[in-house]
Amino acid sequence: MGQSMQRAVRVAGCDLGKAAAKLVVLSVDGDRVRIEARHSAPHDGRPAEALAAWYREAGIANCDALGATGLYADELRAPVVSGLPEDACLTAAIERLPELRGPLNLVSVGARGYSVLTRDHTGRVQAVGNDKCSSGTGETMVRIAGRFGLSVEQADALARGASDTIPITARCSVFAKSEMTHFGNQGRPADALFRGYFGSVARYVAALLARARVEGPVYAVGGCARIRTLVDALGEAVGADVSVAESYLFLEAIGAALLA
Repeated sequence: MGQSMQRAVRVAGCDLGKAAAKLVVLSVDGDRVRIEARHSAPHDGRPAEALAAWYREAGIANCDALGATGLYADELRAPVVSGLPEDACLTAAIERLPELRGPLNLVSVGARGYSVLTRDHTGRVQAVGNDKCSSGTGETMVRIAGRFGLSVEQADALARGASDTIPITARCSVFAKSEMTHFGNQGRPADALFRGYFGSVARYVAALLARARVEGPVYAVGGCARIRTLVDALGEAVGADVSVAESYLFLEAIGAALLA
């Protein structure tokens, strides 16, 4: 009998997080994974609407499978492969993406909080989840910046140009917001405040990483990886360069597609 030919599989994945929907379409041909399309958009509490619009736009009905992870994934029903654990999706992504081979440390900071996933030289993967005090980290950043009349991007730009730092000591996101507001009401400079705030978050993330860190590079992923001040402060806290992974915003969605 002749050897059968396998066709490339077209699969989609979505990460319906607390603040945004991240969506990908992949072409999977054996060991080769190619990202055909990717899209991220804030959903303003309506993740199903964001998914439905993209479903039509990207022709997801023609895909072989659709996998879903994230806070709102359980709201989806078959034929969607829903409710996939985020750490399992991250693991699936790093197993297949060539830029993330070998031992590594992934530090994820997003709207809901922060977490760490590591893989050592034997291939063993360990995930360390958020603690209660990290809850709402990224969401709190948006709200604090908003209280100062800024976007997170503008707050980051201010912090990067700051010549001074005002330490923010609160570990809990709620108390950090109160502390920032208190200093702001006193007229303390916003650039120094945000430099201190991003540095504070970086130190607590570094402490979580220390519980599972392996020999290998450190990568920042998740929505907050675009905050340069935070990434630089994290590098200082861990004593190593921290790179932003190429698909930093879409790893969970990529993993969901692969698992589906």
